[in-house]
Amino acid sequence: MEDSAELRLPVVGDKQIRIEEDYNMIVDNKTKIRRILTMILLVICIGCIAVIAWRWGEAQRAKELQQDMVTSSVKETKDPMENPIDFEALQKENPDIYAWITIPDTEISYPVVQNRNTTDLYDEYYLNHLVDGVSGFAGAIFTQRINDTDFSDGNTVIYGHNLKNGTMFTHLHDYESQEFMDSHRTIYIYTPDTIFTYEVFAAVPFSDEHLMIAYDYSSKEGIQTFVDAVMDRGGVYAQDAAISGEDQLLTLSTCMNQAPNQRYLVVAKLVEQQ
Repeated sequence: MEDSAELRLPVVGDKQIRIEEDYNMIVDNKTKIRRILTMILLVICIGCIAVIAWRWGEAQRAKELQQDMVTSSVKETKDPMENPIDFEALQKENPDIYAWITIPDTEISYPVVQNRNTTDLYDEYYLNHLVDGVSGFAGAIFTQRINDTDFSDGNTVIYGHNLKNGTMFTHLHDYESQEFMDSHRTIYIYTPDTIFTYEVFAAVPFSDEHLMIAYDYSSKEGIQTFVDAVMDRGGVYAQDAAISGEDQLLTLSTCMNQAPNQRYLVVAKLVEQQ
């Protein structure tokens, strides 16, 4: 028998021709399928790159907007008890700006907004709108209407995204370090007529339950229930924390990228108001 590199099918005549045609058709179809799948994967990759580029651009836009507001509306001062915020200028940009939050020696220094154009107590407009009110996935630092804007509630909850470019409330996760906690205990809230000083006592992973629905802060017992839940989460705590239902609280809330069903909370108590 002669050696041959060519595959010979065990049939002859017309049957062999038809089988060879079927075989070639199958090969052609497989080639077409591979090409189609390659094109689909290419389109998906291009789409992913486009989304990443868009999100990065949106985050940078929010960052630049924040920097512009700091430049135009925040004066330099070494005395934290001197209000450095030009609220008149800020409210010309957006009347929803009602406060400013600063954690000294961190990247967190932002205007705080609340949507006034809604009756929804749990409105999330600023979850996907920038501080100037323009749509943007980076959002803003905001409270919901369930909280009064004078910080008189038993617990005021301020929300902000956890973004990969390090803006908004991303740096709340720095409190996962005990050393950072110990050296960054103070939060200042400025409003047009008041300066609030808060002292951080806990930084914890928490459930994503709505804090203003799950707990009743109108009573000492309700505040104590929330404090007990926070202190039982196995987070990072101030060594000298002495908290009770008598305290007025501030809670900063952001996402946990590796745990979408949880939130990361930094919780503080009011220690001075002037």
